Amino acid sequence: MNLIAPDIKAEHLDLLQRALLEDLQLLCLYQSANKNRVHELTLNPLALVQRGQITYLVACADTFDDVRLYAVHRFETVTIKGQPSRRPVDFDLPDYIQSGAMQFGISQAIQLRAWVDPALSKRLRETPLSEDMTLIVEPEGARLSATVNDSWELKWWLLSQAGAIRVDEPTTLRQALIDCQRQSLALHDTPI
Repeated sequence: MNLIAPDIKAEHLDLLQRALLEDLQLLCLYQSANKNRVHELTLNPLALVQRGQITYLVACADTFDDVRLYAVHRFETVTIKGQPSRRPVDFDLPDYIQSGAMQFGISQAIQLRAWVDPALSKRLRETPLSEDMTLIVEPEGARLSATVNDSWELKWWLLSQAGAIRVDEPTTLRQALIDCQRQSLALHDTPI
């Protein structure tokens, strides 16, 4: 589903880009996504990345070396501090992206095994889930096997294919999908 991009203040984007180009720290007020709180942060910018409709600042906060994503539209204020930015010694943007970090959170590779219907099997032959994906045709569909990152993006995709895919393994992923679908059914069974 194509969502409308959130509004980004042009002056904030200009300051973020300038801080990146000049390798300078930022002082920011940032609205938390899940909590109704604003945090004052000193950020060491590393990159700007676009994922879907959202632009993110990749940065380390204060004196920490853990790399995090900050949605640019959630910045309430942005000020360049004028102090040199601290960059983790081993940070490499392509490696960071390849690690699955852009899927927001710790993700690890899992072996997905599932049954898929013929229509989804055909789509997956055209656009595979991974380099090692296999599809073994059966009379009523196909057996899928693929190494994928266990992420929210995978779960969203699997849920969007409801009725066309049955996850067999890992069983923890299968149970998480069942729980999510039960929660959705309970919500939709509520009278309006």
